[in-house]
Amino acid sequence: MKKIVITAIISIISLLVLTSFIETPVVVSYPPAELASTGTIQNVDLEIKRMIFDDSEHWTISEIAEVAEIYMSHYEIAFRVPKIHTINPEITCLIYRNIRAVHESNPEEYELFSENGWLLRDANGTLIQSKTYGYTIVDVGNSRYQDWVANWIKKYIDDYGYDGVFIDNCLPSTEILWSTSPASAINPRTGQPYTNSEFKNAIISLVNKIKSIIGDGKIIGNGIFNGKRFFNKNYHQGYIDLLNQSEIDGVVSEGWLMSLENSKWNPESEWLDGLNFIRWLQNHFLTNNKMFLPVCYNAAPYDQEDPALPTQCTKEQYVLYGFCSLLLAVDLDGEHFMNYGYYDSEYVDSLFGLKLGMPLGSYYMITETHVYARDYTKTKILVNPTYNTYTIKLQQPYQAFNGEPVEKSITIKPHTAEILIKR
Repeated sequence: MKKIVITAIISIISLLVLTSFIETPVVVSYPPAELASTGTIQNVDLEIKRMIFDDSEHWTISEIAEVAEIYMSHYEIAFRVPKIHTINPEITCLIYRNIRAVHESNPEEYELFSENGWLLRDANGTLIQSKTYGYTIVDVGNSRYQDWVANWIKKYIDDYGYDGVFIDNCLPSTEILWSTSPASAINPRTGQPYTNSEFKNAIISLVNKIKSIIGDGKIIGNGIFNGKRFFNKNYHQGYIDLLNQSEIDGVVSEGWLMSLENSKWNPESEWLDGLNFIRWLQNHFLTNNKMFLPVCYNAAPYDQEDPALPTQCTKEQYVLYGFCSLLLAVDLDGEHFMNYGYYDSEYVDSLFGLKLGMPLGSYYMITETHVYARDYTKTKILVNPTYNTYTIKLQQPYQAFNGEPVEKSITIKPHTAEILIKR
């Protein structure tokens, strides 16, 4: 009878502490092949750097020079680059170029492309256009077009002192043509619809042509939308070939944390794809000053005034969630550049100025929870990518990012993150 009573008491206690967990690490096993040791790190503090895209309305020249490590702009405001470099010679300035598009609003280019046969058409000879953006699609595999766009980029580098180029829509497959009309784009060199392999080779050759013209200038390509897309078996090898067979210097991931279109949290599995995408890049691509540029711009999107955030999610919650998610996966110092769109605040500035220390190991999942953690020499990172709330018992006192002391435990609400500073 005594044993039965004791067992019952233990069961009741277990139910009462269902959401309170000791901070015990469990090795993350999704997918296990992507987890790697951090190795020996010599730096005092790992640093996430900042990228800013400019339209001349959201940022002053002095603000850009002060807070950004990478600056990107359209050619219309190229005059800002020499002024920015005067204030901060170390900043990397990139000229924007959409390599697949030509707009009728630019009649000089449109006429040039049309006269030279650089525009894609379907089997009936109808021009291929983007249903989303309204521009006409360029034949990226045309060697004369490749020469022209490479020299266009080189001219802006020479005239204004840009350090390289941001090439938009650098996609190594025909997924680049998904949102187009009216029918399949014909490859002018074969007379048949473009294949994935042909388009991949065209993009690789275009990147290499640009590199041959601009020399030491950086080429940053926008095209790998997120980790889920990267690991998709239909496109994975094409992405790998672009990264390994071209002279590309960095890759942008516009949907790395969340899609701007649906304003919903990614499921935990897709969130993990994003972390393991970074792991893959670090193991196979991010060497010799290569770069990864995740975009988290839902708090202040480029193309609309209002935030594109989940219900009841604050800008600060979203920003910290993205920043900490990146910190879970990052091993290499100086290769990761976060882009928060047009969101400018002291809160964002304080994140980039935080002394994190260096990672002491890979990220892990705390026992009986789905809170992911990573220990740094000066901080602890916690991220909850689920719709559940967990209370984590801590093994030492900390200070929260907002300055409040955290002694014995901390509650992590759904889709939130925390940076705990060691005391």
